[in-house]
Amino acid sequence: MFATATYLTFFLLSHLLKRHLWINQVLWCTAIGVCLGPYAFAWVQPRTDGMFHVIHLQEAARYAIAIQVVASAMALPRGWFRRHWKEVAWLVGPIMLVTSAFVWGVAVGLFSHTGGVHWPEILALAAALAPPDPVVVGTLVRGKFAQAHVAEPLRNLLNAESSVGSGIAYVYFRLALMLSIHHDESVGRAFAIWGWRCVAAEALGAVVAGLVLGYLLATVSNVSRKWDWMDQDDEMMVMMPAMALTLNAVDGYGGDGAMAVFVMGTMVNEWGGDTTTVAEHHEHTTDTMDSLGLALFFVYFGATSVQWSVLPRYGIAKLVGFSLLVTLARRLIIIPLVAHWLLPSQRYSDQQGTERWFLNAVMLAVYAPVGAATVFMSAMFYLETGQREVLDISTFVVLVSIVLFGVLSVPVAKAKQRWEKKVAGVEQAIRSDSLTGSRSV
Repeated sequence: MFATATYLTFFLLSHLLKRHLWINQVLWCTAIGVCLGPYAFAWVQPRTDGMFHVIHLQEAARYAIAIQVVASAMALPRGWFRRHWKEVAWLVGPIMLVTSAFVWGVAVGLFSHTGGVHWPEILALAAALAPPDPVVVGTLVRGKFAQAHVAEPLRNLLNAESSVGSGIAYVYFRLALMLSIHHDESVGRAFAIWGWRCVAAEALGAVVAGLVLGYLLATVSNVSRKWDWMDQDDEMMVMMPAMALTLNAVDGYGGDGAMAVFVMGTMVNEWGGDTTTVAEHHEHTTDTMDSLGLALFFVYFGATSVQWSVLPRYGIAKLVGFSLLVTLARRLIIIPLVAHWLLPSQRYSDQQGTERWFLNAVMLAVYAPVGAATVFMSAMFYLETGQREVLDISTFVVLVSIVLFGVLSVPVAKAKQRWEKKVAGVEQAIRSDSLTGSRSV
């Protein structure tokens, strides 16, 4: 009852809270979960063996990610990937490898002497914490507030990168999992199993499944629309059962369900008729489903995930320092250096335009919270190996990331908008002076 009332209060006052209290939905829902958990009102009590709530947490994360990535795919402009695939490839390829290496190096320095944290666990931790989370990113780049304060090219790039990056990071993560499971055997055998099972069957198979299912759904939707068999109000609602079908079909053979769902949504967006008009007309539908999915996950995450009693063994100061470095600095060390390849269409010749372009590059580097995707991979590692270290550390990092972005994302976006208005005023004054000078001549 308390959770329902608090959740209802947030949605009734959501724009007011973001505008005046600077609190986003993820932080609000996590705070509700913490209040419901065993360290506050104790209305939700995880089982002592830990497996039960971790299984349910992983399932909640899986569906929250799937809902978010299909909403992200449908929110992108048609043809966006054909025009911007190079930027996405940079972000999910070399930049993610550098990011993973940074997280790995910091984790080795802080936790390598902690009992139970060995190199396969650190490798899994680096893969799980590398990509920006599509669920949390969705709250930063969609909605009325994001449209008013975050530039559209930046929103689209963050949307696409977070969805694709979580799938690529899952492939890296599976390598760490194979190395941990087969640590008693040769490393070559672990790489061989990873190559044919994880890369070929799970990842590439998921892409093929998403392409096929997306093309079939787009074709059927076009036929249904052409013959007026489907009500216009149901066109976007079709994506939800299609998402569930794709996710369960691909997960049924052990594939990357989130990647398949995103590919399916992208195919429907590209080939499914006038999807831009439909998506705009039904934007509130996908946003509502997306909000419901992330709310259920983060309330459950706050109530059950962070095991406060075991954190002192890792060192609270180490955990806080690690969380801050991972959340704020892991992409800041590389993205500004290659920003001229990532944001080529936003470069300007004048000084004010260059400063605006560099600010967008910094925001692209910093706006990379971790969340449901990290929890999903960490929970899988625990369920497959029985080692809790990756889950304990990653859930604390996710909690710190939620607090940081929940508190800072709104004021940072507002400050950026005020700075851009100031720059626009300076540019307008310069143009006015130049016009006045030319007329006097």
